[in-house]
Amino acid sequence: MTLGEKKRYYLQLFDKASAVAQDWEKRYGGSGFLCRIYRMIHMPRLLTYLLSRLGRASQDVRTETFWGYPMLLPGPGSDAFRLSTFGTLGYKNEDKLVRFLITSIQPSDVFYDIGASYGFYTYLASEFITEGEIHAFEPLPRAFHFLRYNTRGNARCILNNCVLSDRDGLATFYQGYPSTVSSTMLEKVAETNVWNAYQKTEVASTTLDSYVEHHRKPTLLKIDTEGAEELIIKGGRNFFSKNNPTVVMEVLGGEKGEKFSLPAIQELLELGYKAHTIAEDGSLEEKSREDIVSSRTDTFDNLVFCR
Repeated sequence: MTLGEKKRYYLQLFDKASAVAQDWEKRYGGSGFLCRIYRMIHMPRLLTYLLSRLGRASQDVRTETFWGYPMLLPGPGSDAFRLSTFGTLGYKNEDKLVRFLITSIQPSDVFYDIGASYGFYTYLASEFITEGEIHAFEPLPRAFHFLRYNTRGNARCILNNCVLSDRDGLATFYQGYPSTVSSTMLEKVAETNVWNAYQKTEVASTTLDSYVEHHRKPTLLKIDTEGAEELIIKGGRNFFSKNNPTVVMEVLGGEKGEKFSLPAIQELLELGYKAHTIAEDGSLEEKSREDIVSSRTDTFDNLVFCR
């Protein structure tokens, strides 16, 4: 199978998985109490979930990605619910990113997955990168445990249980609970998640500039750090000034986006990057700063920066 054939095949598999996930969201999505009860009743692996809550079974489940990559993940009811159930993240904005990465990643790329969580994009990149490397950064011990387990034996995946920031040493990290998806380096971001509590912890920190002194430089970065993207860019200014990697960055919506994501966008624009939105098919459309600001919504999105 040629690279082009493999990419077309993966896109076909993803379209099927995405359709299942979107149908589930349409049927059982919603934030109200009754919606949550209804969603739990119709939850795949409901018995596993209930037994795990009663201490009668391990909550960890063995599953696979939409293309068949085997994974061990936290089971039903966890942050990894969508990934463990559908083999993908199941959000429309993430769907566009998946299609962009499948069509864009090349065998020789060096991919930095910053904010890797349970490693979905790390695993996806490893399917196409056969000559380059994948560097994943994830500070939360439990997420890192699954990331390390699922990449064992893959020499191209280099894992880092730390954050990338604007300083070397230690950084204060605000871990959300019961859900960890809102975990961040910024206390002000953590405070805005009124539905989710958080606790402070110390994690190892390094800068992009320091890291690339001893590792292969990235050609493609995916940055998803809940509002702390500006710190990562500032910690890599020397690298960005001398290199031209493609940067995929998740940006927050609403007031949080105005306060925390726009400064990161501005940092990249000042470095000579051009911003692009991702279309449904994974293609890019260039946008001005004014376009980005005027089209912002209350939900998150992924932007691609190239120069």
